[in-house]
Order: sequence, then C-alpha cells, then structure tokens
Amino acid sequence: MEIELVKVQSSDIELNTPLPFSIFTFEQSLLLKKNTIVSTEKQLNVLLEKGVYRNLTEQEIELREALKQEPDQKKLQTNPFTAIAYCNQKLYPLLQDIAAQEAEGAQPRITKIAELLRIITVFDPNAALGAIHLLGCANNYAVIHSIYTAVLSGLLGRRRQLSDKDNELIISAALTMNLGMLKLQDQLYRQDSPLTSEQRQQIIEHPKQSVMLLKKAGIESRDWLAMVLQHHEKNDGSGYPNKLSGGAISEGAKVISLVDIYTSLITGRKYRAPVLAHDAIKSLFAKRGNEIDEQLANQFIRETGIYPPGTFVDLQNGEIALITKRGTVKNSKTSGPYALALISPRGAFYREPQKRDCGIALYKISKACPAPKVFNVDQANKFWGY
Repeated sequence: MEIELVKVQSSDIELNTPLPFSIFTFEQSLLLKKNTIVSTEKQLNVLLEKGVYRNLTEQEIELREALKQEPDQKKLQTNPFTAIAYCNQKLYPLLQDIAAQEAEGAQPRITKIAELLRIITVFDPNAALGAIHLLGCANNYAVIHSIYTAVLSGLLGRRRQLSDKDNELIISAALTMNLGMLKLQDQLYRQDSPLTSEQRQQIIEHPKQSVMLLKKAGIESRDWLAMVLQHHEKNDGSGYPNKLSGGAISEGAKVISLVDIYTSLITGRKYRAPVLAHDAIKSLFAKRGNEIDEQLANQFIRETGIYPPGTFVDLQNGEIALITKRGTVKNSKTSGPYALALISPRGAFYREPQKRDCGIALYKISKACPAPKVFNVDQANKFWGY
C-alpha cells in the first residue's frame, strides 16, 4: 500500500529525542523506524542530504480526515495556497460574529483553523512563505493580515522548537489579535488621509477591546489573552496599551509583534506600495535590540531568509527569478536560496521556468525587485508543484 509521505525538514527532527514518525527513502523504503533516536548533527545532515521523507503523524492524519468529512472541503488539499484561502473563508464570518458578540463557544472553531495553519508550515514551509508574499491582501484585509501573521508566527514558533500545542496557541492569538478594530483596519487599508484623533485612540485601545470580546466568546486561556493584550508592546517600552518592556512581555506576544510589523510592511495600502520583503527584513534587523527582541529578530531572519520564497530577484546573469526555496546549510556550507528564472536577460519570459541555485556565482542574487507587471498571481501555486 502506498504511504503518504512528506519531505523531512531539519526542524522535524530533534536530536536525542525519539522520532514521532518513521523515515523513508524516495522509493518508500523504510530507513528509520518510529522512536529511533538521531543523536548527532552528522547523522541529521546525512539524512537531510539524502532528501528523505516521513509519514504523517497521527495528529496530522486526524486533521486531514476531519477536513475530508466536511462537505465543502472534498477538494481541499493541505497545501498553503488552498489552505490559506479556506481559512480566509472560514475566519472572516467567525471574527465578525465574535466582534458582534454573537459567537459563544468560538474557541474550537478558532483552534481548528490554527491547527490547519500550523500544519501547512510543516508540510511545505517554502510554499507557505511563497503564498504570503505573493497573494497580497486585496480583500478582507483585516482577516488575511491576521492569517499571514499567524502563519509567520507558526514558522517562527517552529524555529524556536515550540510544542505543537504552544505553537497553535500563538497562531490562535495572532488570528484574533485585531478583533477590537476589524472595521477600522479595513477602513485604514483604503484610507489615504491622516489618522483622526478618534481613530488613533481606537488603535491604542484595540488590544483591550479584543481581549474583552474574546472573553465574551468563551476564551479563557490566560496565555492566549495575554498575547492579544500585549501584541503591540515593544521591547524598549515604547508600545501600547500598557508600555510594558523586556521580560514583562510574554514570549508569544513578542513573536506576534515582530511578525505583525513585518506583515504590515510587505502589504501595501492605498497610500503606499508594499515594501519589498528584503527591505522589510533589513528594517527588522535595524530595530533588533530596541523595539524588537534581538534573538527573535535573528531567528525570524534565519527562518525566512533575507530573500524569502515568494519574492523576486535580479540575478547576476541578468535574469529575473522567483525565489521558491530558502537556502540550506550543510556541514557549515551554505547553498541557495533556490529560484525559478522566469525572464531571460533579454527581457522575454521563458516558456518553462529555469531552476537556479543562487549559491552559484552565475546565478548570484544582485538585488530584490518587484514582481513583473504581467506576472499571474492566480497561477503562483504551480511554482511549488500545486
């Protein structure tokens, strides 16, 4: 019987801890049984160099089956592009109901969405980053912004080796962080005039308002509520609503705060174009140790790469390429990131994208660039094989 497998990522394996899955070769031959212990970096690197695969965990299988049982999810594939669209469809009315105080017992519905978003960061983190950087926020800005923040928070949580439960809690908090200003957030997305004093006050108060709405919806988790309340606090005490600093801010709130800043930068508004991801990352790097926790900033940059998947670059040979995979480190040597060249040095689109390892001198990245004007975002998922 054919086994459903996903490619092993370095973050899937924790040294000196029993494997929660079995590991297979590309031909589906068993390589390591479940509960085997990988004890050294050398063993881990050998596995990653082989490009091995693993079976789904019981939790992942349960979620897959649960999704299949839903009448409107028969065609849903657990990949970032369809999953994000699905979560947007489900989360929008749910948040509206919570904001209207008409959604008691909302926690299981939020948690289910959070679980799916966590799992797409496991299945294909490169495509998850690709979807965030390519799909944009044309509709339901307040909701899709929260979803992107949640996915990026989940990726950073994996980098920090959080448990699935703790990571899903951070994702849930990110999904609900802006309940207190849903209408205002959509309004500000389209607004090109300065903030009014009333709008400014509503922004300052929205973390408290969000917590109040979550409590009325039946959310009792202190950690969840604390992350929502504190997600605009800054490491240097310059944030709001309570001007907390350093260790007084929960780790989860610090994660969400950092990612929220990044997501806001890379999504445009009526009054400004989106900031290139590469420039947004440089902005975070400049703020580390002041507004932003330095360790978190460094971990986030290592997770996304300085040229994240889903962003466009000019290559040394004159091609324009789409980054599809983060760089890898093997035996202290870095390769990649990896890209698909879409436009030739002469400016014509290739009939078929050309694979490029940007660690090779000929294909070295010269600079980040905007998406080509004729790029079809609706077809973006195909670059990751979906």
